[in-house]
Amino acid sequence: MSRCYDIRAYRVGEPAQRHVAVVFNDISVRMREEAHIRQLNRVYSVLSDINQTIVREKDSQAMLEAACRIAVEKGQFRMAWDRDGRSRNRSAGTRRIQWRDR
Repeated sequence: MSRCYDIRAYRVGEPAQRHVAVVFNDISVRMREEAHIRQLNRVYSVLSDINQTIVREKDSQAMLEAACRIAVEKGQFRMAWDRDGRSRNRSAGTRRIQWRDR
C-alpha cells in the first residue's frame, strides 16, 4: 500500500544558523477517503443518468445499450453486461455492449 505525505519545511532560529524544520504529515487515510467519495459520486451520477434513461427511453434494447454506455463512459466501469449476465461479443454472434480498456 502506498503512503501519501504532506511535507512542509520551515526556517527556524536565526537566518545565519540556516536551521530548517521539516514536518511530515501522513495523509494516506484522507487520500483514500477522498478517492472513495469520488467513486461514490460517480456511482450516484451513473444511477441518476440510468434512471433518467429508464423514464425517457421506450425501446428496451436502446435503454439497455444506453445504460451500459453510461456505466462504462461516465461510471468508468471496465465492462457492462447484458440482462442475461453475459458480456456480448461480436465473434459469438451477438453485439458487445460496452468495454473500456484501462
